[in-house]
Amino acid sequence: MLSAAEIKKVLKENGLSVNKAMGQNFLILQSKRDNIIGLCDIKRHETVLEIGPGLGALTEGIQPLCKNLIAVEKDKGFSVLLKDFFKSKDNTEIINSDILKYPIPCLKNRIKIIGNLPYYITSPVIFHLIAQKTLIDSIYITVQKEVAERITAKPGSKDYGISSLGVSYHCQADILCRIGKTEFFPQPTVDSSFLRLSIREKPLVDVKDENYLFSVIKAGFNQRRKTLFNALHNAKALNLDKNVLAGAFDRLNLDLRVRAEQIGLREFALLSDMLV
Repeated sequence: MLSAAEIKKVLKENGLSVNKAMGQNFLILQSKRDNIIGLCDIKRHETVLEIGPGLGALTEGIQPLCKNLIAVEKDKGFSVLLKDFFKSKDNTEIINSDILKYPIPCLKNRIKIIGNLPYYITSPVIFHLIAQKTLIDSIYITVQKEVAERITAKPGSKDYGISSLGVSYHCQADILCRIGKTEFFPQPTVDSSFLRLSIREKPLVDVKDENYLFSVIKAGFNQRRKTLFNALHNAKALNLDKNVLAGAFDRLNLDLRVRAEQIGLREFALLSDMLV
């Protein structure tokens, strides 16, 4: 585990620099690192895929605990360093790749994902992983505090929205701990949260058409200031007849004045099944 001063030294000695565009921030507090690894509950038989290992703070702690470790690092310079650091560890593979272009390996046992996600691609990475959820057991990720609050938000809160519903359909999401901005080098402008996404054996609700469900959800939240009824009626992509829409609301006992953020995934599922 490197301190801020040691990170600066390693970077200088290897002709490397921090790439702000890639969201590179390194954890520097060992107690927090150890706490995070403990929360991941790594088992000896597991294969772990680490996203964005950087200079290997988490990698160093994860490696002795699991059967196999795959570390996917986009920065070529950092991946070269990591390969040198872990060359004597037979259970560790360092891959220089963009996680959004990396297919999760299909193994006998499902993989555990651990990573510190760059803030600018958090949602794309989460849904890239969810698209491969049959290969994944659980996902443990550091994300911007506000993103974690949106993902775990409940109906009626200001943070509740498309990402809350999209993730909860596939996963149980829980914030495990907070990570202050001062615990990273370079120091980001915002605090972070460590989030667990436990893949559900089956989606939280059954629907006739999953794609249509999320079309309804997106239409409902695309015009948050409007009532859900008006937002859906105005959505050109849905092309809904006003009387058909009113009939569906009536059968579900939904108030025509209700807004999208006031109803849960179950109500959205029932509504989409009536409209599809």
